Amino acid sequence: MQDSLSRPSVLGARMSVIGRSFGAKTLLAAAMVFASAAFATAAPLVTPTPVLSEDLQQQLSDIFGEGEGAYLQRETMRYVEAALVRRGAIDAVDADGAVTVEITIVRATPNRPTMTQLRETPGLSMQSISLGGAEFIAVIRDSAGAERARVTHEHFSRDIEDAVGMSVWGDARIAMRGFARKVAEAYAAIG
Repeated sequence: MQDSLSRPSVLGARMSVIGRSFGAKTLLAAAMVFASAAFATAAPLVTPTPVLSEDLQQQLSDIFGEGEGAYLQRETMRYVEAALVRRGAIDAVDADGAVTVEITIVRATPNRPTMTQLRETPGLSMQSISLGGAEFIAVIRDSAGAERARVTHEHFSRDIEDAVGMSVWGDARIAMRGFARKVAEAYAAIG
């Protein structure tokens, strides 16, 4: 079964996702970036759905619930694409073909129990907290498939007090924002 998460996305086709996440002014600014980029360069930016590492897939299957993987992939894409739009990095696209950003979610740990954990582990509640976070790797490739840049980023809580007030994937989302910023900066630098 192929769903929307298993297909590569071209940034222009993802405007509806970005539009739901940001206000109308941001959507208009993003549309202008896309429009100016369409005239400035002939090549699209392709961002395939992030890959989950084998260890993370196993954790999702055994502990957190497989549906959480789709959530992590979707949110990572949303943050990376929004950062690329904000940075104007789309102008750095290689004129000879598509530039691809390949993303791997290496590790991810929730701050609060997932629905699967709540169902399967007596004694857990949404008041339960833990140290959470995530680790990512991105490889930016030119149209020939050559690696142009590699980005790594991780963020994990260091103190249990940092997790107070966090949502289920709160620290993972902090990691996504930092990772997305680094990807956009690396992408802009290869231009």
